[in-house]
Formats: sequence, C-alpha cells, structure tokens
Amino acid sequence: MKNLLIIGLATFILSGCVIQRGTHIRIGEFRQPTTADSVRLYYSEPSDYKILGMVTGEGSHAFVSDQTRLNAAISRMKKEAAALGANGVLLQNVGKVGANHAVYQQVGNIGITTQAHDSIVNGVAIYVEN
Repeated sequence: MKNLLIIGLATFILSGCVIQRGTHIRIGEFRQPTTADSVRLYYSEPSDYKILGMVTGEGSHAFVSDQTRLNAAISRMKKEAAALGANGVLLQNVGKVGANHAVYQQVGNIGITTQAHDSIVNGVAIYVEN
C-alpha cells in the first residue's frame, strides 16, 4: 500500500504543468495591452498591419508530448504579443531545442529516464487594422 501511494505521488509530480517562458521586444508604437485570446496567428502577411515588436515562446517539460510543449510555446508567445498590444503574430519559426539535461526519477524499484526537448516559437507581434 505504501509503494502504491509513493508511485501515485511520483506520477502526480511528474505529470505537472508545462513550464512556459517567453520574451518580447517593443520595436514599434505603444498600444494598450490586449488579451492572449484576441491574438491570432498569421502564416503569411495580412494586407494592412503595423509591427509592434518581436516575441518568443518556449514550452518545456520532460514527460509530455511534443504537441503539448508546442501548444504551451504558442500560448506563451501570444501572451507576450498581447503585452505589446498586438492582435496578431506573424509566425517566423517553429522548432525544438535540446535541453542540456536529462531527467531521472526513481520510486522504489522503478526508474524513469527521459531526455528533455523544448519547443520554441518566434514571430513578429503585429496590429492588424480592420
């Protein structure tokens, strides 16, 4: 019973939230912040927009899928764009970077090892005129 509790607790800890990091650099006009939900991704240039800045997002966690890390990176990039007052991000790059660490967790006689990779995205924060 004790081992079951330990395994359950370790599983809970290992399945924690994805770590999100991001940055933004303002290079355009100042606008009031928006919400991440109002930021749209663009893969090609819209017809009428203003550049507000450069944004990045990163998603990192060893025990989740690549898609989950990518979703977290995009979510963080949208938050960074919203902080600049953007309503769009012109996507520039999507990729993975190898984290310089491996994760090992042992509970009782069970050991889990994984090599961590971070998903990273970057783009141009823009304000699209209606």
